[in-house]
Amino acid sequence: MGLMKTVAASGEPVNRPLSYDFPEDPSAYFCTDQFMFGGKYMLAPITDPDVKARAVYFPKSERCGGGWKGLAGATSDAALHKGGETATVAVPLDEAALFECLP
Repeated sequence: MGLMKTVAASGEPVNRPLSYDFPEDPSAYFCTDQFMFGGKYMLAPITDPDVKARAVYFPKSERCGGGWKGLAGATSDAALHKGGETATVAVPLDEAALFECLP
């Protein structure tokens, strides 16, 4: 089922804090500059044009047991990140750091 169809049927928000999807991870409650897009994708935006990299926290969850894979904006970061870790990720100014939760 597509994300918007799921959102319409369930009433869940599309954009939400990490703590919404990862309530079992205490660190997710303190991460206020990243957000989930649905339950599968995480964005870590850069809002300052002089910044070329940023620290990204990868929530720990059994649901993302396969780790986190970098997509748009994080393509130079080919590593697969484990939940519970923080990594510095280079991000081009014209892209957003987007990661996928792998089951």
